[in-house]
Amino acid sequence: MRKTVGIVVCVLALILLVSCTDNRYERKVNEAQNLYNEGKNVAAIHTLSEAIYLDSNRYEAYAVRGNLYRQLGKYDLAISDYIKIIQKGVLYYNYPLGILLADIGRGKEAVKYLEDYIKYDDKNAEVYILLAKIYMNFDDYKSAEEIKKIGYEATGDERLNKY
Repeated sequence: MRKTVGIVVCVLALILLVSCTDNRYERKVNEAQNLYNEGKNVAAIHTLSEAIYLDSNRYEAYAVRGNLYRQLGKYDLAISDYIKIIQKGVLYYNYPLGILLADIGRGKEAVKYLEDYIKYDDKNAEVYILLAKIYMNFDDYKSAEEIKKIGYEATGDERLNKY
């Protein structure tokens, strides 16, 4: 009986500890969002880093911090946060990472992430359009035509027929 009570107490303590950690994480993310809304980007990044320290298995703080880094022109830090999110299985972030890489002139790297995003969501015409533009920038017109055709078949978006 005493052993059973001890196990129950330990389990309850563990549940309480986990719920407190989750609550602190969410409070830190909310605090960072408020700091961002007040224009205090550096403080928001610091607070998001604290949230990540509390629970590095969640992706929300990485996402907000990555977006802030991008806005501040700290592209390598934004890329690092986006990659961490993708490694956690949140495949949507292949898209913003691909866009960022394309925007900063790293189109060849962007292609991998944009193609991976299509595996996640093949109905987003914007991804096919961006990929076609990247291929054309590298004079790879064959790949550009191929991705436009695939994109048109997947989305029916007429913009993919206009290039």
